[in-house]
Amino acid sequence: MTKSTDEAIISEGLSKYYGQVRAVDDVSFAVKRGEIFGFLGLNGAGKSTTIKVLSTLVPPTRGSATVVGYDIAKDGFEIRKRIGVVQQQESYDRNLTVTASLRLYASLWNVDNDEASMRINFLVEKFGLKDSLNRKIRWLSFGLRRRLQVAREFLHDAELLILDEPTVGMDVLARHMFLEFCREQAAKGKTIFYTTHIVSEAEYICDRIALIHHGKIIALDSPEELKKKYTDMKGVSVILRKNSDVQAFFMALDAVSKNLQKKEIVNGSNEIRIVSQDPFRLVSDLSELLQSQRFEVESISVTGPSLEEVIVRLLGDSQIKGEI
Repeated sequence: MTKSTDEAIISEGLSKYYGQVRAVDDVSFAVKRGEIFGFLGLNGAGKSTTIKVLSTLVPPTRGSATVVGYDIAKDGFEIRKRIGVVQQQESYDRNLTVTASLRLYASLWNVDNDEASMRINFLVEKFGLKDSLNRKIRWLSFGLRRRLQVAREFLHDAELLILDEPTVGMDVLARHMFLEFCREQAAKGKTIFYTTHIVSEAEYICDRIALIHHGKIIALDSPEELKKKYTDMKGVSVILRKNSDVQAFFMALDAVSKNLQKKEIVNGSNEIRIVSQDPFRLVSDLSELLQSQRFEVESISVTGPSLEEVIVRLLGDSQIKGEI
């Protein structure tokens, strides 16, 4: 029986060294049950190593952690019975069909045949695998193989799902479906430990986010609170009526102010976002530009920073402070 605790994961001073390399260095955090907890960082920051330690695939060098109430150093078997893990590496028999792979995985977790059938039918609909059931995995696209690899972990009653870059290779519709599915599962009490390089994903589904950099956690809070801490990074959003005006307006911005820190056209839209040291003065300057050039504007407003901008700032600050 699972030990009672309000936290699905408790990490205290967790470290993993490979020779002189500190892959994970004195990491402490807790993940609440029913929470979607984002774990973000650059390549080589320590995300995958942390996952391997928490899932008992490799032992820590020092420190301790409990997962679903069990000690990673003593209760590896009990932990592995209660969690599901999606790693970045592909893991399935490529000669099996999709149906055979799902059936095999259900049997490995001792899911009753009738229950397995219901769950498989549900998951193939959710993950868009219905048309691929009789195809061998080796002939599937990478995106479909990834959907299958992720879907399998929802076949059994895992208390905690550890998902390492789960949407890699998924198209935009599959990704959206999956994110919504994760939110549904969390609302039902499932705990999800989620890593991704797509910051907008984390901002959309995660209750809290930890940012790891060179093995150390340098920030931990909700997406909204992280953004509130950097209110000095306010920007200006300009939405034009005509798509044909976007490039011309974008090029004209340099003549307005030399203090622009960043400017970008939002993909697939008529919106230009600008970060400046003095956003309110910039709004005044932009209004003059819009009138003089006769650009038709839908709206112009001062906005807070995006989570991606905050993370870039945090990573920059950690280097300045010598924390890496």
